[in-house]
Amino acid sequence: MGLQAFASQFQNYFASAQSGRDLVQLSRAVAAPSHGFARQDLTRRLDQAAKRVLFVVDGIGADLAEQWALVPSADERVRGQSIFPTATGSAVPSLLSGLYPATHGLLGWHCYVPEYQAIYAGLPWKAKRPANTDEVVPVVEPAKYYGKPPTVNRFDALVVPAEIQNSIISQIFQPQAAVLGYDQDDSFVDAVEQALHEASNQTIYVYFSDYDHLAHGFGPFSPEAKQSIDRFNRIYAALRPSMAAHRAAAVITADHGHLETQFEDWIDVESLMGEAIIGLHWGEPRMAFVRAPKTRHFAERVFEATKGRVFAATRTQLLQWQVFGPAPQHEGLIDRMGDFALLGSGAICIDDRRAHRPVQLKGMHGGASEIERDIPMLFEFFK
Repeated sequence: MGLQAFASQFQNYFASAQSGRDLVQLSRAVAAPSHGFARQDLTRRLDQAAKRVLFVVDGIGADLAEQWALVPSADERVRGQSIFPTATGSAVPSLLSGLYPATHGLLGWHCYVPEYQAIYAGLPWKAKRPANTDEVVPVVEPAKYYGKPPTVNRFDALVVPAEIQNSIISQIFQPQAAVLGYDQDDSFVDAVEQALHEASNQTIYVYFSDYDHLAHGFGPFSPEAKQSIDRFNRIYAALRPSMAAHRAAAVITADHGHLETQFEDWIDVESLMGEAIIGLHWGEPRMAFVRAPKTRHFAERVFEATKGRVFAATRTQLLQWQVFGPAPQHEGLIDRMGDFALLGSGAICIDDRRAHRPVQLKGMHGGASEIERDIPMLFEFFK
C-alpha cells in the first residue's frame, strides 16, 4: 500500500466514526437526557428514571463485551464508538465533561506543554524525561494546563478506585461531585449503594479499571483479563436490587477497546529517523505526536523508514479530518499537537527508547482501529 492509499485509509476511518453513537453523546444523555442520543427511545427511558448510573469498564471493547457476556441482564445492547485518541487520558475527561478532546484539549496519556517544551504524564501528573540524563523539566501545575473547561455534564457523585479518589481529572471536570473510593468488592458495592441512597444524587459515575490493567499486562484475551470481567459482573449483579429499589437506569460502557500486540509490533521510530525528530514524543504509543525540524517530505521519510507500517499525519490533516471531534476547539489545541502524529497500522506501536528502556505491553490502545474504537453501550432499566 502506498503513502496516499494509507492516508485515505485513515481518513475513511475517521469519517466512519461519525455515527451519532459516541461516548460523548452517551455521557451527555446520562448526565442530562435532554441532550439526547442516537436512540431516542433510550433517551426517553433515561429521562423517566429516578436515578441514572453510568458504569465505565475501562478497556473492554464491543466484541469482547459481547463474547464474554458483559452484564447479561442488560435490556438493550448498542455498539458505540470511543473518541480519538482511543485512550483513557482523553476518553475519561470526555466522559466526565461531555466534551470532545478538541474542546478539552487532552490528547492522550502524555501531554505536551508548549510554553516550556515539556512533556507530562496526565494521570498522574508527572514529568517525562530523557533516559540516563539529569535534565531538569520545568514545574508545570496541572490546573494551569487543564484550565477551566466549559463542562457540559454534571454528575452528583463519582465512585472510583481509592488510589485515584483525589485525581486532578475529577477535581477539574467534576469539582462539585462527591467522590467515593473503593478497594475491595464489598467496598465497591457499598460505595455505589451509598451514592444511590443519597436523595440528592440523580446522576452517578462509576469507574472500574481492573480489566484495562490486566489487558495491558497479560493481554486483552487472557484468562486474567476475563476474570476481571467476571468480577465486574458479580459486583453489578449484587447492585441490581439497590438499583431496582431506587428506580435507576444503568448504562454500562467503556472508554476504548484493546489490541493484542507482539514484540515485533513495536517500532523505535525515533532511532530510525535520528535528528529528523526533536526530543521525545507524546500522546500514545499507537498515536504519537512529534516535532520535526524539517517538515518537508517528513511523512515520506517515516513511511519508508518503517517499511510502510507508520503514517505521519500533519496537523492540517488531523484538523481537516476532525479526528479529535467537532468544534469548539481548545485554544491550545494546535500547539499541543506538535508537527505530526505518527499512526501505526495494524497493531504497530511507537517505542519510546529516548525516554526509558522499552516496555512492550501485551494489550494496547490509542490508535485508529475498529477494535480500539468500538465500545459496548448497554442499558438496563429498573422500574
